[in-house]
Amino acid sequence: MQNTNSPKIVKVTSILNTISGTLNVLGAGFALVSGAVLAAGGIPLAAEASSEIAATGMTAGAMGLTAVGLAIVPFVAGIFELVLGILGLKSEKDPSKINPLYTLSLISLIFAVIGAIASIAMGMLSPATILQLVLSGALFYAVNDIKNGALPFQAHMA
Repeated sequence: MQNTNSPKIVKVTSILNTISGTLNVLGAGFALVSGAVLAAGGIPLAAEASSEIAATGMTAGAMGLTAVGLAIVPFVAGIFELVLGILGLKSEKDPSKINPLYTLSLISLIFAVIGAIASIAMGMLSPATILQLVLSGALFYAVNDIKNGALPFQAHMA
């Protein structure tokens, strides 16, 4: 039997995924652009920053490329979260979208579990990692419940 809270859980987690995805895309996008400009030599560095960078042995261009490299994964993850959130919100109006949402929510849960394991292994488990794991788990649970439930998705969204 379907849990009557599942559609609400999908809606709330979809809104949170949309917000989080948007923030990740904006933040990582800024890092990508800033890193690319730094790598191209378009940002002059202050004298103290230049001496600190010189002490590390890295050039400003290398630092810019490092910033670009480190921003790619959060940028792609942000796009994935954004798509997941939008698809969740669209499935409210179109129950045929529940199967793609099921697949994406499973992928999200798998990545959240991998991220939590990696964070624990590095000794860096953060509240954000725990929150992502809880949200991904709740979304997958709710979508799975709706997919396997007896009642149509729209019946509970009123």
